[in-house]
Amino acid sequence: MKPGHRFTGALAAAVSLLALAAAAQSAPAAHKVVAQIPGPDGGWDYASFDPVERRLYITRQTTVMVVDVDSGKVEAPFASGKRLHAALRIPGAEEVALTDSGDQTVKFVGLHDGKLMASVSTPPDTDGAVYDPGSGLLVVVCGDGGVVDLIDPKTHASVKEIKLDTPLEFASTDGKGHIFVNESEKAAVARLDMATGALTATWSLPDCRGPTGLAAAEGLVISACASGRAIVLDGASGKVLGDYKVGGFPDSVIFDARRHLAYVPSAISGDMIVIPTSGPDRGKVTETVATHLGARTGAVDPKTGRVYLPAADYLPATAPGRRPQPKPGTFRIVVVGE
Repeated sequence: MKPGHRFTGALAAAVSLLALAAAAQSAPAAHKVVAQIPGPDGGWDYASFDPVERRLYITRQTTVMVVDVDSGKVEAPFASGKRLHAALRIPGAEEVALTDSGDQTVKFVGLHDGKLMASVSTPPDTDGAVYDPGSGLLVVVCGDGGVVDLIDPKTHASVKEIKLDTPLEFASTDGKGHIFVNESEKAAVARLDMATGALTATWSLPDCRGPTGLAAAEGLVISACASGRAIVLDGASGKVLGDYKVGGFPDSVIFDARRHLAYVPSAISGDMIVIPTSGPDRGKVTETVATHLGARTGAVDPKTGRVYLPAADYLPATAPGRRPQPKPGTFRIVVVGE
């Protein structure tokens, strides 16, 4: 996700309407904010969770913020880069992968010391990434270049570049050989065959502008649109199973496989919808949980089911069209639980 992308004007309006938004929050739900963890000032992008080390990783532009979730302690800054977007623990290895659009690389760093182990050159706009357990490959979205780069963490090398003739946003995999990726300008989801790199389907997203977050979850594909929609597709046919209005600028879809729940946090409204991925309410919105203005990405702890959402208070924009800046001393991780 590009910092400030499609976010500036809407966030400025949201800051001025914060009192009205607070009055319009939904009724109490099964989930709620249960804790807040303060952290250092600055911007942020994607978050991920390491279930083995019990650590939360949040990219903070040039470094990675690490939180020991059991103690709530914020550890010393971890690793470094020029413009970091994603930080992912590689399962079964003592290393973390970082995507860096500042120098167009994926960096592999030591799990405990953050020291650089290897660097892999990638196409322009190295952005979001997911680990695919079926293949053991890292799926890296190079958005402006319209490329999905498959990188083998064992050899620290690119094994395939899948080129699409359009800008891309986030990707997800189903563990069965399929990659799903949001096409940001076409407002569509592309389905790719991981083994061959072939484009096997393209599904339009109705009334969607700027698809961002995406998750393939138990036969569903859930896409979040910056314009304020969450669209649920059938992962086999692309049929629209649900189309829901949400707050503006949701930037991730967070999937809890153990509890069969997907979460879509929205920055402008400061809330998060909950979508079951199995059972009688499969693909439907069952809750809207108040979170915090600006909370748009996050990660879930599979053990506790708690969702960790970076957020901050914002100052009014100093001029029309200028991006509002986080208020000093207000960065926090909002923790949502049952």
